[in-house]
Amino acid sequence: NQKPQDLAENLYRKSKNRQIELDQLQKNLEAKKSQLHSLQNKIEELEKVSDFRALKSYLGTHQEDKVNTKEQSSLPFKIFEFEGFTIWVGKSAKDNDEILRGFIHKDDLWLHARQAAGSHVVIRKKGMPTVPKAVLERAAALAAFYSKLKNESLAPVIYTEAKYVRKVKGSAPGSVLVDREKVILIAPKGPDELTAAEKN
Repeated sequence: NQKPQDLAENLYRKSKNRQIELDQLQKNLEAKKSQLHSLQNKIEELEKVSDFRALKSYLGTHQEDKVNTKEQSSLPFKIFEFEGFTIWVGKSAKDNDEILRGFIHKDDLWLHARQAAGSHVVIRKKGMPTVPKAVLERAAALAAFYSKLKNESLAPVIYTEAKYVRKVKGSAPGSVLVDREKVILIAPKGPDELTAAEKN
């Protein structure tokens, strides 16, 4: 049993971490609102473009679009949304390391194609006690697709909570040690295939 003081400190730490996460979410929300407003203005301007000269003029006054696109693509993962859950898919081995180092929460669910090179995949739990089976299967299908097993009919994918995934100092990019993993067999499916399946 925890001592009252230890329990209080633990609760304080959790509360502080939650507040930091909430503050970050609020900042992200405000940034998205600003981005939406900016995009709406640009759409209105583009609707008024009627010839090449006007288009050239528009592009000349919106050089920042190139910068914004670069900033958005600088995240180390692709982002997918499914049934209220956010799924991250690492873009490269170095990006996989970056996810572990600066983005993932210890309670998030981590997935990877078993014994094969591929992207680290993360299901953001955001305080949810469990991940629905459908969400797990979707993330596993993405993990299999973004791996060397993408052409297999069925691929084994391991998953565990992020706190059981650790990077060994000096190891190759993307290489990790994993404890308490479980295995799911899944057909590899990319985002386009999954979207089509959902519509049917």
